[in-house]
Amino acid sequence: MKAEDPNVRLKTFDIEFPRDGGNVVNNEVYLGGKQQCQVNIIVQKERRNAEGIWELAAFEATELESATVVEYSTNPEATIPAGWYCDTKRNEFNMGRWSGVLEEPSMATAPSNPIIQPMPGIGPLENEKRYLRCDLRSTGNQQFYGKITVGRKTYTTNMERDNVNYQSSVTVKCQEPYTLSAERLDHWADTDAFSVQGVDVDIYYWTPPLGLRFVENIPPTDPVKLKDPSVQGGSLF
Repeated sequence: MKAEDPNVRLKTFDIEFPRDGGNVVNNEVYLGGKQQCQVNIIVQKERRNAEGIWELAAFEATELESATVVEYSTNPEATIPAGWYCDTKRNEFNMGRWSGVLEEPSMATAPSNPIIQPMPGIGPLENEKRYLRCDLRSTGNQQFYGKITVGRKTYTTNMERDNVNYQSSVTVKCQEPYTLSAERLDHWADTDAFSVQGVDVDIYYWTPPLGLRFVENIPPTDPVKLKDPSVQGGSLF
């Protein structure tokens, strides 16, 4: 194992929720292991030159890839708690808590994705986005800190290293998944879906109201078997 590089350090290392106009965009996630909550890991690297002066330096790809989120503690070897997952890419599920209000199409807004702006005088910042999920085993709120390996040194946002005190964390609020009753679904029937040789099939549709969409449909595990195997599919759902 190679020794730590004494000529490399982090000038900036923070973890935070995305903000829009100074306000936190979202710090909640539904239980169930599907929905994500975004956190931003803000880092800035320095390297000491031949004259002993610290200068801003570019990260290696492996260093940025090492950025992750773990359970808040004083242990630099801490890992993510059981029931929690840290993704490097955003999935297809919308983030944020549903207000319960069914929006008209004209009222729908795109998810906010604010850009972290460089601070004057200290150069550019890297913003590594990570996405947290939790399953039904998780309860209550969970506090996290950021973790990254740079110059073969492990840093967390809850430690003092290289004469710099890194102190930041985020607390994600776990929410029970909301339920959508059948009465709130929009439904209609296609009474002329199929009719031939005395066989008449009507199809009934249930769709989510405006403001919601089904991302994943799970078919029944025990569909009705048709007696006539010549009918395509051989089953009714």
